[in-house]
Amino acid sequence: MQPEIQKYFDNVAEQYNIVPHIRFQTELKTADWDPETASWVVRLQNNQTKETYTRRCKILVSAVGGLSTPKECDIQGADSYEGKLFHSAKWDHTFDYKDKEVVCIGE
Repeated sequence: MQPEIQKYFDNVAEQYNIVPHIRFQTELKTADWDPETASWVVRLQNNQTKETYTRRCKILVSAVGGLSTPKECDIQGADSYEGKLFHSAKWDHTFDYKDKEVVCIGE
């Protein structure tokens, strides 16, 4: 389940002391290899402040995936749906599923 996976990620990040080096809520705009310095030149944008900045790094870990940028629901009629509707990347942990019918739609 998601909490177990999240706990695992948190523990690994803490164990290897990488949390201070992670840029959360940040979008990678460009990544260019510089052969003269054997490093990556990356341009980043903070998704909250919209600030764009450049960093240089020897190691670049790509952590993109299907949930890195959630796609909003574009199913016809979704805007008038009266039930609870949310993307799995924006999980609502307060929602009570007890005695509810749940439908998951995805590719």
